[in-house]
Amino acid sequence: PLSGACSLLLIRNGDSMILLYQVDTLPGFPALQAAMALHHYPYRLVQPSEYHMPLGQLALGEPCETPALPTAPFEKPMMVLCGLEGAEVSRFLDLLRSVGAPSIDLKAVLTPITQGWTSHQLYHELSQEHQYFQNRKGFGQ
Repeated sequence: PLSGACSLLLIRNGDSMILLYQVDTLPGFPALQAAMALHHYPYRLVQPSEYHMPLGQLALGEPCETPALPTAPFEKPMMVLCGLEGAEVSRFLDLLRSVGAPSIDLKAVLTPITQGWTSHQLYHELSQEHQYFQNRKGFGQ
């Protein structure tokens, strides 16, 4: 199990990690890669075989030690910002827009609560939230 201070450890050390899911085939991915490299944002392309690992473990760059059952890739791309807070999140998202990076609807910031979640859990939660807001948007609210 993870230490309860995993995401706080990233922040305290000034480290960050961007977890990316199913984005490498999107148009605009090279722009995303170039912007992250230029601005020193490390990232990890999370593979379906790693979806069972806690997000905090993925954020720390730890390898997958336990084999997972075969799983399909997520249908939609997802991004998890780890070790970024407040204005830094806004700056990062502004950077992505400015370079024409692909739009990713499912985004989250790693928190002490979500660091113990698996990618499956977060994807499910974000998908539900996204659908809820899409439905509200359709009703003009």
